[in-house]
Amino acid sequence: MDLTSKLPDDVVIHLLSFLNLKEAIRTSVLSGRWRDLWKSANLALDFEAEKELLDIYNGWIIFDDHAMVKYRMWYKNAVNGVVRQLQQHNRATKHTKFRVGFTLTNPSNYDGDIDRWVEYAISKRVECLDLTFYVRCKGDTRKLYVFSEACYNHIKTPDGLSDVKSLRSLRLNCVAVRTDILEHFISSCPLLEELAVARASNSLKKLRVVGSSQSPLRLKYLELRYLDYLKSLEIDHTPCLVRLIYDECLRMEELRVGNCPGLVDLNLGLHSRYNFAFEAFSGCASQLKSLLLKTNSIVSRR
Repeated sequence: MDLTSKLPDDVVIHLLSFLNLKEAIRTSVLSGRWRDLWKSANLALDFEAEKELLDIYNGWIIFDDHAMVKYRMWYKNAVNGVVRQLQQHNRATKHTKFRVGFTLTNPSNYDGDIDRWVEYAISKRVECLDLTFYVRCKGDTRKLYVFSEACYNHIKTPDGLSDVKSLRSLRLNCVAVRTDILEHFISSCPLLEELAVARASNSLKKLRVVGSSQSPLRLKYLELRYLDYLKSLEIDHTPCLVRLIYDECLRMEELRVGNCPGLVDLNLGLHSRYNFAFEAFSGCASQLKSLLLKTNSIVSRR
């Protein structure tokens, strides 16, 4: 008899929470006692696609469409299977992370599944929500996953986002998210420290990352990339903000930066329209320790 067989289930479940998802599931074959224990652990659910899939997306590997469709179907079924088992067992109280990522070609084939994944993650008081999708035609917003009204209604309550008050990190790539939904996350997640948004749709035309003097934001890291339709951005009352990446937001017309006393690392991709950005960040210039500027083909660093 080994040492673990003498441990109570609660202790074993706590130990399982330190394993990654694959390792935790593998313990189910150890014995009948272990079969369902992983389903009660507060696991980090990381369903990020394998590196080979990213190579396919980036064009390094020739991969026929039929095989790609089969892979995506396998991926969807795998995530659905894990989530279904966790829902049926229903003992895990929270998950530290929920991350999915794969190439989308026809989002309508997956929207209902992704909605259910997001709703499950939120119901388990997830701390890190990462929806990182990929599209072959990077400028085609029709290929994006749409953060649905059903998901929004699932998380929206009269007193705020009660189910996601534990959220510390939100990363959205190739997700069509409306301004009001994103700002609702920002204002209603008091622990949010990291926000990264890339390749959103034309439904995100303006964004306010703004706290108040009475309730400043705890955001430490803000990344905004390839937001082709974003025209207005305001950042204020973010005393904890340390790093800001603002890159390839080509239609920006209005940029306002207020109280950011902690900002020391600034990454700006400005192309030819940079005067208004320099003016917006002029109040932070003296405190910066790292400044990366990209203008057209020129890259400079301080």
